[in-house]
Amino acid sequence: MVPVIDLEKIDWNSVTDTKSLFESVLDMLKSKDEESMALRKDVEQLKEEAEAFSEDRVMLTEMDARIKLLEEESVQKDVEIEQKDSEIENLRTEVEKLRAENAALLQGCDVSQAVMDRIARLE
Repeated sequence: MVPVIDLEKIDWNSVTDTKSLFESVLDMLKSKDEESMALRKDVEQLKEEAEAFSEDRVMLTEMDARIKLLEEESVQKDVEIEQKDSEIENLRTEVEKLRAENAALLQGCDVSQAVMDRIARLE
């Protein structure tokens, strides 16, 4: 806190009073300079924080765009997986039909072989 100087009470002819006045003025100026420097430091720190915040914001925006792209790719992959699952199920059904048909053919071959054997015996 800078003291208030009453200029009317100063004896301008007195070296002590004049010296005291100048010292008070110098102290006041030093105090103001210190306050200004402290404010400049605060401003610089706030500027650095704002720049860091700005960089973080840009990075977050880029990350958000990447996340949206990955989500879209994920949805596309899910659709592809569903299609592949459907194709696999269709192929399983077809394999079961072919196995049943093959079993019927094998059974038919066994019957045909039995008939052929019987014909051969009858001849």
